[in-house]
Amino acid sequence: MKRGFKFLFINILLLFLSLFLSGCLFIPHTTEVAPAIRGQIVDECSGKVICGAEITYTIKAENQYS
Repeated sequence: MKRGFKFLFINILLLFLSLFLSGCLFIPHTTEVAPAIRGQIVDECSGKVICGAEITYTIKAENQYS
């Protein structure tokens, strides 16, 4: 019975090792690129707030295929 347990243990260990080395992690992980930005958009001439204005910012990855 010891030999069967050892064989099973080694196989499970190899499975987890291969998943870890391939990048498949069981814990959730994220990378924060930049913190949230909050503010108001104002008209340059009048200084009034422009309601409903939206700003989008796109970052192109360096290794992105075109």
